[in-house]
Amino acid sequence: MRHAVRAQIKAGATAIKVMATGGMMTPGQAAGAPQLTIEEMAAAVDEAHKAGRTVAAHAESAVGARNAVLAGVDSVEHGHGIDEAVVALMLERGTRLVPTILSDRAIVEGGEEAGIPAFIVDKCRALAPSLERTLELAIERGVAIAAGNDGGAPLVPIGNIVDELRLYVAHGMRPQDALETATSATAGLFGMPDVGLLEVGHVADLLVVDGDPLADIAALRNPRAVVARGRPVAGDGLEIPTG
Repeated sequence: MRHAVRAQIKAGATAIKVMATGGMMTPGQAAGAPQLTIEEMAAAVDEAHKAGRTVAAHAESAVGARNAVLAGVDSVEHGHGIDEAVVALMLERGTRLVPTILSDRAIVEGGEEAGIPAFIVDKCRALAPSLERTLELAIERGVAIAAGNDGGAPLVPIGNIVDELRLYVAHGMRPQDALETATSATAGLFGMPDVGLLEVGHVADLLVVDGDPLADIAALRNPRAVVARGRPVAGDGLEIPTG
């Protein structure tokens, strides 16, 4: 595990992901079955943290998520079936949740008719409701959530984060909190203290939209301009002061 993490860091990885359980998209694997042990993941975490890298854990069962949290990971990706005990542990350890419920929704709704292999659709239909319960429990208990849509999964483009945020709101999150999951919360997860807020001393990364995302998070679909590090990189002629 240490050798693998060192090799990925040497290759340029800025974050490390471990497989606490099997996955839906791997033929012949039970999605929630524990895969790496606590000790194995702890070794990976230790090695990554020494190099200042964040560690995420793919986990599709309560036992997998618990193992990952005990190993010291920074975030649990997915989190199907997480229960009160795991939530309490995440709160105690400060572990973030990246729910990725958009990908489950897309697979279930698209189905085999969208060209998704039947074994993936069947696993997802069985597990998707538990992921929605995980999200609702995390929101209710105050678990720190960072936005992620599992981009690259079937029918989920990497850039489509707005639909993920809309699902957070639909499951009980305030639009303000949903917006934070995709900005300051994610920046915090990756150790970027000067990103994600509109404050003096922070990087001037701006998304200018038509509409109020605090009234309707879908307003984020309507960008008028994008500013990266203080420089306009896209827009419709809107003047952005750069002084």
